[in-house]
Amino acid sequence: MELEIEGPVPYDQSAIWRIHDAYYSERGVAAWTNGDVPYAATSNSGVARQHARLLVELVRELVEDEVLGPDEPVTVLEVGSGLGSFCMNFVDALAHGCGDEGRALAGRLRYLLSD
Repeated sequence: MELEIEGPVPYDQSAIWRIHDAYYSERGVAAWTNGDVPYAATSNSGVARQHARLLVELVRELVEDEVLGPDEPVTVLEVGSGLGSFCMNFVDALAHGCGDEGRALAGRLRYLLSD
């Protein structure tokens, strides 16, 4: 049996968007701090370190290929950042887990959070 609750609409105009918006408006940061929204598996320091190392390597290749200047800012956009735990772990990994290249990249990083 197929049941259509809502026809195709852009996500930000959908019923599920209104439900999500109402939920997060009501729960706020407690959605994360009380464990409603699982995030530890994707925001932990080990995962952040892997991503930081990947970014260091990507930037190295882009500089070598002269696509990116050696001192040019590098912008990272994190969508769905929640509490910002991944960002905190990512920046820490650049500064302490990726050697001199990571520390140099941290100095030219522009990290944008969106939720």
